[in-house]
Amino acid sequence: MGSHCVYVARIVLSMSDDSIDEWWKGISDKSLCEFIQKWFAEIDLDDEENTPRGSDVVMMNFLASDEFQWSFIIKAFELAYDARHLETMAAGPVEHLLAFHGDKYISEIETLSSANENFAWMMTGVWQHKMSDEVWARVQKIQGSCEQ
Repeated sequence: MGSHCVYVARIVLSMSDDSIDEWWKGISDKSLCEFIQKWFAEIDLDDEENTPRGSDVVMMNFLASDEFQWSFIIKAFELAYDARHLETMAAGPVEHLLAFHGDKYISEIETLSSANENFAWMMTGVWQHKMSDEVWARVQKIQGSCEQ
């Protein structure tokens, strides 16, 4: 784990669940956009040894509120400029959100997928992970619409 990850881990370990959520919610839109752009730059480098932002995204998946995770996904989708970004989002934040909060967000995901073929294509990279069979069936329907 890189020094950046150790630093963030120490901060997080000293915080309560409520303050962790407030920390994520307190990020300005500009800072969030910069963070996402740096995360995408790491993905572009394709260097698994140098991914401090990627590690932060993983931590966000577990520690931020589902509302923040959803807003992160929407903002990252808006900023994505490469298929690898969408693939990483699918296998990371989107899959995680659906695994733990799928019932709450699957309708919004279906709506976005039907309105935006790139969002629907991103969903082809989602695996069932821990999501319910009901949510997974709806994801597979989205995935199937991209294969036609």
